[in-house]
Formats: sequence, structure tokens, C-alpha cells
Amino acid sequence: MKLVFAIPTIIRADLLAESLQDLAQRVHAFSGLILVDNGWQTFHLPETLKPITLIVKAGKNLGVAGSWNLASDIAFHALKADYVVHLNDDIVLGQDPEDIKRELLRNGEPDLMIGPFHWCAFALKCGVFESIGKFDVAFFPAYYEDRDFLYRAKLGKLGVVGNAKSLDPFH
Repeated sequence: MKLVFAIPTIIRADLLAESLQDLAQRVHAFSGLILVDNGWQTFHLPETLKPITLIVKAGKNLGVAGSWNLASDIAFHALKADYVVHLNDDIVLGQDPEDIKRELLRNGEPDLMIGPFHWCAFALKCGVFESIGKFDVAFFPAYYEDRDFLYRAKLGKLGVVGNAKSLDPFH
């Protein structure tokens, strides 16, 4: 299973340091890292991450939904990933990507897997956008794009696993 991580950030590259160190220790278990830079920053990448990292300079703030869409497109189409795991710039994964792969396989390779602690750690399966569309960049109010996406995933009867109870539009 080809797993790619994606992290959007704006003017807080400093928050990435711990997350990047964590990923650098686990680089053997995933295929790529995409950083969507919405603030034209300088990143300090650990040496082990440099060969597999793509830094995308957006040129403007795409917002979280736009960043998720762009990173997913790159992961699925350019990098041929099976899954893209989206993280926030201040999340330390703390979990081996091999464990994430095992969890995805254990759950029958779901379309969407939400992380155990908060929404901002989730995995999307390649092809999910073709089923329900991308994250809505015009969704109002901002920062509820995740609820809208989960709602559409459930309406589309996609496979969703993980800690979605707090985001569950049907609950």
C-alpha cells in the first residue's frame, strides 16, 4: 500500500518541526510527504525526508479545504498513492505508518479513516473524490469543511471508519 502524508501550513512553519522529526523517524514506512505552503515560508527538513518531500508554494492562502484538495490531487495523480494521510501542521503523528496501513487493511480499506483524537488526522482513499467530490472551498462557516465532507461520504454510503462520532451529522 502506497501511503503519502500531506500537511498544509500558513505562517507557522515553526509548528512543523516536531511533526517533521516524528515523520523522519518513520520514513521507511511511507512513500512521500507533501507540504502545502500557504505562506511562502522556509522549512527545515530532516535529511531523511528531503528525498521524498514535495513543497508546494501555493502563491496564496488556499485555505484548509483547498490545501487538502491540492495535496490529494498530487498524491493520487502524480505520486500514485493509494491513500493520502492529512495532518495539521501542529500534529505529531506518534504512530508508525505501518500501523496506519494495518488499520486500513483491517477495516477493509475504507474510503475515509478518521484519526483517533481529532479530525485533523485522516486518511483518504484514492478515488474518493470521484464518488462524492472534493472538499468544498466555499463552504461556510469556515473550518466545517470536514463535517460537510463526512456528511457527503455518509450520504454516498462510502466506507468511513474511525472516531467520527463528534463529527457525525447523523448523530
